[in-house]
Amino acid sequence: MTNKFFIIIPAAGIGQRFLQNSALPKQYERLQSKTVLEHVIDLFLAQSWITEVVVALHPEDKYFSKIYAQRDAEEIPKLRTVIGGKSRAESVWNALHSMQTTVKAHDWILVHDAARPCLSQRDLLNLIAQLKTNDIGGILAEKLAGTIKHCEEQNTIGHTVNRDRLWQALTPQMFKNDVLYKSLAYCFERKYIITDEAQAVERFGLPVKLIEAQDINLKITYPKDLALANAILASQEVCLS
Repeated sequence: MTNKFFIIIPAAGIGQRFLQNSALPKQYERLQSKTVLEHVIDLFLAQSWITEVVVALHPEDKYFSKIYAQRDAEEIPKLRTVIGGKSRAESVWNALHSMQTTVKAHDWILVHDAARPCLSQRDLLNLIAQLKTNDIGGILAEKLAGTIKHCEEQNTIGHTVNRDRLWQALTPQMFKNDVLYKSLAYCFERKYIITDEAQAVERFGLPVKLIEAQDINLKITYPKDLALANAILASQEVCLS
């Protein structure tokens, strides 16, 4: 692969919906033999073609260092941390900014949620394959299958939304370094509120490619999601064996 690949994992959030029923941030809950975040990190560390994995942590994070103090430093040479921000966008920016002395303009940046431990190897490699000749980038996504209702006041239905062109954004979201850097800077300068990297690139006026996911890419939001994630990971292990 000509261009290098760098991973950013924004993990500075505390997940308010999850914490309503748990004392731990969701990325540090146990899933099988390790934490949710470890599953995410290990997936990328296992890829020989990835140059570096940068995790953006909450400034008062007290879990990460304890977990990784127990692991051999030679096992995780490509792993680095930075202090995250108050929002996902700020965390991604901090990580991206810290890379600029080593990352070239046309290297690829992949941003992946810390609470998505079930990304399949198939979807990851397909994302790379579909975008490798693209000059901008794109995201893993899935077409919406359910019926979507627009909610009005007092939880009443205003209308049913036509879902024909609706997709749910997933991660990784993959962009050329210069594209993502300029897009985020553009949005910060104008104080735009953005919820993912694709939205920043959209705001910057560039087209973002949608790459359809083939497998379940669950984002853990509530404690009940852990059981489902466990089942998905178990099924992936069966397929690989």
